[in-house]
Amino acid sequence: MNLYRGYVPTKDKAPLKKFKSGQELMTLEQVQKYSEFAGVLDMNTILIDVDDSGQSEILMKIVEDLQLDCKVLQTTRGRHFLFKNTDVKQCYTHTKTACGLIVDIKVGCKNSTEVLKFNDEDRFCEWDIDEGQEYQELPVWLKPVKTDINLLGMKTGDGRNNDFFRYERILQGQGFEIEDIRTSIRIANKYILKESLSDDELETILRDEAFEKPVFFNGKTFLHDKFADHLKTEFYIKKIGGLLYVYDKSKGIYVSGHKTIEDKMCDLFPSIKSSQRNEVLKYLEIRTKEEGLEQDNAHLIVFNNGTLNLKTMELKESSPEDIITNRIPWDWNPDAYSEAMDTVLDNVSCGDEGIRALLEEMFGYCFYRSNEKSKSFILTGTGANGKSTILDMLKFVLGRENYVSLDLSEVAERFSTSSMVGKLANIGDDINDEFLQGKQIATFKKLTSGNDLKAEDKGQDVFFFKPYCKLLFSTNEIPRFQNKGFYAIKRRMEIIPFNATFKKGQEGYSEHITWNLKTPEVAEYIIRLGVNGLKNILENGFTESELVQKQLDEFERDNSPVLQFMEEVDESEILNHTTDDVFIRFQDFCLKDGMMTTMKKETFVKQMNQHLGSRTEPRKVLVRVGKKQEKKTKKVFLK
Repeated sequence: MNLYRGYVPTKDKAPLKKFKSGQELMTLEQVQKYSEFAGVLDMNTILIDVDDSGQSEILMKIVEDLQLDCKVLQTTRGRHFLFKNTDVKQCYTHTKTACGLIVDIKVGCKNSTEVLKFNDEDRFCEWDIDEGQEYQELPVWLKPVKTDINLLGMKTGDGRNNDFFRYERILQGQGFEIEDIRTSIRIANKYILKESLSDDELETILRDEAFEKPVFFNGKTFLHDKFADHLKTEFYIKKIGGLLYVYDKSKGIYVSGHKTIEDKMCDLFPSIKSSQRNEVLKYLEIRTKEEGLEQDNAHLIVFNNGTLNLKTMELKESSPEDIITNRIPWDWNPDAYSEAMDTVLDNVSCGDEGIRALLEEMFGYCFYRSNEKSKSFILTGTGANGKSTILDMLKFVLGRENYVSLDLSEVAERFSTSSMVGKLANIGDDINDEFLQGKQIATFKKLTSGNDLKAEDKGQDVFFFKPYCKLLFSTNEIPRFQNKGFYAIKRRMEIIPFNATFKKGQEGYSEHITWNLKTPEVAEYIIRLGVNGLKNILENGFTESELVQKQLDEFERDNSPVLQFMEEVDESEILNHTTDDVFIRFQDFCLKDGMMTTMKKETFVKQMNQHLGSRTEPRKVLVRVGKKQEKKTKKVFLK
């Protein structure tokens, strides 16, 4: 966000020329030659001008303590504080703010200016955001208010308690929400009063009973807009991916659905009618702004006991400030361990360190609300080898609300894609080996890479979402993919072989292994392994395994008619032969073996050269023309 939309030279702080649009404004480079100039505030910029040095010191301390994302310029008498503006529509002179400071306010929508250079001296920038950051919205406690109460400098004996009680009513009457009032009074008590109230006194003032109950009727008319605005603030209603969400304090996340919001309406207003609920929902749909993508804070993972920051590895209390819609329903325990699960992982990976590392990374990648690594997972192998146990334990850890179970061939079906919105994983057990092509492949690639995807629910409008759902499947035989775009598919796959065999009578064998593992201890251990694996992915990428690479090579061979053709013919039957003749033989081979291919000759030649290490060049060769043979120039395979 640019704080200024242009610049003008000034004299004694007044612009030297009139301006109505950006066409009359100068660039910063152009005005540098003047001894005095001003920036014209952008339409979305608001300037808080504190001319009193004492009050400017107070506000500067608040900025530093709260680490506000704003810009601060020193002036001859105080400071200018610049923020993003959302709803202040006019300028103010010597106005009180909700926290009690007295300031001047300028807004960009009124063509306001700020002097940036005066008497040949640039104003000193004391505070600013880092590169790549965005300026924050004006804090609610700096918004203008009309009041006769003067909080600045109050001390014991000045009637602080009574004035704060009265101040609550004044702010409520001017449309401030209860939580915003509490924030403003806490700021005022800590920074604006000369002598602060005790914590006990302050909490008495800010208790729920101290506030007037909001009124949602004007006579007999239901004020649906007032009720909706109150709901938004009270329950932190947001719009995410085009859907309304409400914050669930018990879970520490946002949950979606009109029914959830209607339930909150009934909590506040038990006698609310169905028509009134619909009116409120329509208003919320229109007036609730879209929030940023959840992937922006994918490094935050919500657990039962708080929110883990992957960057700092600190666990903090979950907050509605973090727009997150998934919670792992177990505690984060950095010291968790389960000998039983440790043994299972060693056994199913046959002691292969690379396979075990990949399984742990697979767990962790499912906790991450971004598909930036563009990977899916196929667990393969025949017989009782542990595939189902591993996926069942992943389901157990994620919780039923965080995954769906679609077959690979189902992910592109018209009404199936929407089921993956907001899910951490799609876990498909024992998928079939159907031939996949066209839309199925396109959808697979978009899901795996997190590209925008179209979805639709029955009877609802089409919408687009950015998926972070991880695709995991187990299978005895890996499905075959249409050759077109195959290499893009291969890059997106980790094919993990399960080579162990578990039989009744073996040491450690149990028919109820999965049931026995479903304990909090095991869940916390899987989470610990997964988080460590996820950190490795983000820093170094997925672990490379020789066994996985072997599976990928076999997968490529099974999906490449060209490789299979090369296994059937001798190199001498290709080199020095025309591309036309070899391509005809290839088509006959595919037809004989029942392979479905629409490969063009150009693609065939390109793949042949790639796999054989050959090249094609024009040569004079004998070709049959009718009953005769003639020399013609044809492309042939050469080494």
